[in-house]
Amino acid sequence: MSMRIAGTICWALEIIVVLAYLYVGREKVSKQSLILKEIASAGPILYASLLINMSGHLSRGAAMFVGALVLYWLGDFVTAYLPMVHGGTIKSFYGETYREKGTGLTIWLGTGCIAIIVSYFMQMVVFLNRLRDAGELTQYAIFFLIIFLVPLLLIAIGLPLTGFEIPEVTTRLFIIGIFYALLTSALFATTIVFSAWFMQFDRNHALFIAMGGVTFLLSALIMGLRYSDFKKYDTKELRIISRSLIYLSRMILAGCAFLF
Repeated sequence: MSMRIAGTICWALEIIVVLAYLYVGREKVSKQSLILKEIASAGPILYASLLINMSGHLSRGAAMFVGALVLYWLGDFVTAYLPMVHGGTIKSFYGETYREKGTGLTIWLGTGCIAIIVSYFMQMVVFLNRLRDAGELTQYAIFFLIIFLVPLLLIAIGLPLTGFEIPEVTTRLFIIGIFYALLTSALFATTIVFSAWFMQFDRNHALFIAMGGVTFLLSALIMGLRYSDFKKYDTKELRIISRSLIYLSRMILAGCAFLF
């Protein structure tokens, strides 16, 4: 079986699971939607592992990228499990439960957030190490900085327009949130820079990686919008869009893991 056929099968199965998850979890997080969510999160892990195995190119970078996807899977579970057992929605969890039991939930929520943050960091390291090994890292430094600042400027300009207010969380969680925003922007910039460099070798995969970076950034921005005002922006439509984009970006980037 060729890599293209295997990839098509993986994409078809992932789309089916994600659609089922979007339908079951359209109103709130339930046990069924949590299971479907974790199966969807496992899809990119299996996809990347299969392509790496079929290509016969198990490099250190490829292994690290798969490890990053596993960490994301763990973080995704924790951050979805807590709302499920505390009201079923992020509105009830962050709006009511967290205010009452914030101290007791901080460790669990922080653990999930840190797992996702470390996952982003590991993916970024994989891309940058590939550029460093090619001796191109310093040449793209300025380009990286410019692209890195774009999402941060969008956030700085856009959040005040949405009436964003800093939620009442502990200092540790606030710091984690800052790191999340910085790493999100950094990972986006890394994919774009890597794509620009890789264009000279493989145009199709370079565009694929850039598409993964853009969809990842869009999903992060929409998720940030949802969390900025639960009553106004945590709508069914935005939940579907943000969730679809995040799994789309995971699958796109996972499909390039064998290139490292």
